[in-house]
Amino acid sequence: ILRTRVDAVARATLAAEGMQIDYLVGTMIELPRAALRAGEIADAVPTGDASWDGRYTGWESALADVQRQYGEFPEVLEQVRVGRTAIAAQRAKTDAARVETGRIGKLAVLGAAATTPAALASALEAYSAEHPDSAETREFAQAIASRPAWDAVAAWAAVVPRPTKALADQPQKDRDTALSMVEAYAAAQPSSPYNTSIEALRPLLAPAPSWRSWLTEKLTSMESLTYWMTETKDGARWYSRTDPRRASMQTQGGVNFRALTVLQGKTAKESFEKFEQLKVKSEGPSPQMTFAKQLTDLLDNDEKSVNDIDAAFDAISALRENESMDGALAASLMRGMLEAMAPEMPEAVRPQMEQAAKRISREKPDEIDWLNPRDMDARTRSRAARAAMREAAQPELWRKAYVSALASACAPLAQVYEPAGVLVKPDGKATVLAPAAAGIASGTVLWIAESPVAGAPGAMIRIGTAKGGGAVEFEPAVNTVPAGTMVFTAKRGGTP
Repeated sequence: ILRTRVDAVARATLAAEGMQIDYLVGTMIELPRAALRAGEIADAVPTGDASWDGRYTGWESALADVQRQYGEFPEVLEQVRVGRTAIAAQRAKTDAARVETGRIGKLAVLGAAATTPAALASALEAYSAEHPDSAETREFAQAIASRPAWDAVAAWAAVVPRPTKALADQPQKDRDTALSMVEAYAAAQPSSPYNTSIEALRPLLAPAPSWRSWLTEKLTSMESLTYWMTETKDGARWYSRTDPRRASMQTQGGVNFRALTVLQGKTAKESFEKFEQLKVKSEGPSPQMTFAKQLTDLLDNDEKSVNDIDAAFDAISALRENESMDGALAASLMRGMLEAMAPEMPEAVRPQMEQAAKRISREKPDEIDWLNPRDMDARTRSRAARAAMREAAQPELWRKAYVSALASACAPLAQVYEPAGVLVKPDGKATVLAPAAAGIASGTVLWIAESPVAGAPGAMIRIGTAKGGGAVEFEPAVNTVPAGTMVFTAKRGGTP
């Protein structure tokens, strides 16, 4: 190409001058050699490997030789300059690659620090100080903000014994101790993922003494619970304020009888009645008098009714199963007891108790004149009131619902977690660096502790499952988790 152009220019020039000259066409190879060298340097893809230092030295030596021999030619000097500029750019790439290699190496060191929240936070801060402009540093700042949650998870391991559903039938003092312990933890660790469960546990273990006071007052103040009774074989019940057995036995016309002062009804008016002994089925304490004593003994027996809620269910069961009390009196007492209990009962059973009290109220047991033995309608309504009471009050179902709610609240508290590594995202790809060289056992579920945010409670979030060779099968949730976040695993034996 160059010869053709040179010959064309030469012929035109010689013809214009009227001359004829013999000439040779040649080229200075150092110029293209310098240009090719500059292109080779610019096209190279350097790494942080040490061998690149020798390559740069070789290129600089070659360019220096060209300049030394042919430096008088401007074209050669320009190509030498281009080559040296390319070398400087490539050296900068090698330096950057070495910095990146060092950065990645220091990321690996974070795994060794992920043994405690304090150690990991310190390592993240040290890394960020050395690499303030890195993408990781920005994410590390977000991760460190969750350290209170990390500390709270680690601190929970020291809380022993942890609450379990066995507290359902434990003495109230033991329940109070357990509740006090977890409430102290919650106060000290406001960012804890456990605090939602602790909040759910509080009403399930809290004392509920008011109904005891109400029932105790009723058992000691209700006059109807102090009446004595004479029951005749026709089913009529006659109530009196004194023990009928203390009345003298009289005989008239060969018939033995007692003359008693008895109540005529809710008006509490009294009259004298004769009771022939052959027509008397029983006489002595009334069923409600006997039941009141049994219920008092039950409430006073800590071995039978060990805590306020357990005692409440026992009291309801005892009243529901009583066959001897008048139905209207039993229904009235049950309604009042449920109304006194419900406000302090856990949400798991409170609505049912409230509904049961309303159902019993519809029978209007207080209006039934069960004291009047001649009121047959009262007897019918009393039986209906008892049936409604038994249908509405379901203490064993409520007890099961309560124990189930307690078990649900305690289940998250039974789980203990321990630090297992740190989440990093070199080149945007998530991985977990573990403290131990052996890594995390395959099949292990990985969790992070999420602090409360914008009113949402803290929580343990599952982010993946460890696989063989250090790989992790991540959940989509990991995409929103900042690099530098501490990763936890469930502690073996952490669940009672």
